[in-house]
Amino acid sequence: VFQPSAAQVAELVEADLVIVNGGNFEDGLLQAMGQIRSETPVLEVLEEVNPLEYASLNSGDHGDDEHNEGYSEGEHAGDDHGSQDPHFFTDPARMVLAANAIVSFLETEAPTVEGWQDGAAGYIAELELADAEVEEMLSVVPDSNRKLVTNHEVFAYFADRYDFEVVGVVIPGGDTLASISPAELAKLAAEIDAAGVKAVFADAASSDELLAVLAEEVPGLRTGSLFTESLDFEQAPTYLEMIKINAEQIAGLLS
Repeated sequence: VFQPSAAQVAELVEADLVIVNGGNFEDGLLQAMGQIRSETPVLEVLEEVNPLEYASLNSGDHGDDEHNEGYSEGEHAGDDHGSQDPHFFTDPARMVLAANAIVSFLETEAPTVEGWQDGAAGYIAELELADAEVEEMLSVVPDSNRKLVTNHEVFAYFADRYDFEVVGVVIPGGDTLASISPAELAKLAAEIDAAGVKAVFADAASSDELLAVLAEEVPGLRTGSLFTESLDFEQAPTYLEMIKINAEQIAGLLS
């Protein structure tokens, strides 16, 4: 819902360079991006991380894609993100690719700027270590339990990296302002029950009311919360801590 002021757009136009997530993730900047690009070098990080196609879940037709079980190509009502899923940051291995892309961008567009190279190398090493730690945390989850249901469609990259299946989402697509009908919720509850899903997860920054309804409909279903599109000063103040906390939650409820 953010909309930049004229002064903020001017700051971006006058900047030496601009780095964005990409995939229309910065909804509030879309109208200004044409002006910004005409004046300023822009890096869309999504283009550098082997992006996945954004596809609505179709639980009855899983297809043959070994990396994206449970996905079929389609449009999302109300989805403003475009055809590529912008949530690559749920996969720390792709964040390594993102960091390397930013390094290359800085070397090309700001060659006279010094002092950041050591920090970049150190952070990339931390990302690689975190990826290995998350993989180890998740190793306790048996193959039969590697099924995810979340309130928004943001964990495709996580599933791709760590061999999970996204069985369903409460609100398909990436639009956090969308809604779901009672009939759709009942259908999802039936699919969760049939698939033997052990737990469902809500975004820690969003209401878990719909997941509570699912838990009432499916006997024994657990609920948890994950940090997806925002950090938390107390529990997950940095990206590295966020992905580890998420992995602990997922491992704890699905193992």
